[in-house]
Amino acid sequence: MGHHGWQGNPPRTEDEARQRIIAATTSCVERLGSTKTTVSEVASELGVTRQTVYRYYPSHAQLLGAVAQAGLDDFVERMAAHLSTLTTQTDVATGGVLYALACFVGAAALLAALYTGRHDARRRADVAAG
Repeated sequence: MGHHGWQGNPPRTEDEARQRIIAATTSCVERLGSTKTTVSEVASELGVTRQTVYRYYPSHAQLLGAVAQAGLDDFVERMAAHLSTLTTQTDVATGGVLYALACFVGAAALLAALYTGRHDARRRADVAAG
């Protein structure tokens, strides 16, 4: 791993580099939406070249998919921790639904940004199909 870029603080591991790229992409998606978040935007936020981002995520779709997967993984971990404090099946079922709703409302901006990109892509595909 080279020592150029990364705003003077190169990651120590490949995993750390991926985590930083996901964090920067998430920030860009929240600020710009998924359709306006480019690899160039992500690279600029990180202080690296586009080629560096592409080394870890070969396409824009894979990059956005990794952001979605990271969000899902985080949600599942937090949900498991929350549910581990509940004792009855009813509490687990009710608590799980309420916790999920609270999390999704809190993540509305990111979800909307990711959904908007998919919706726009579907609309373009529908228009192209005639």
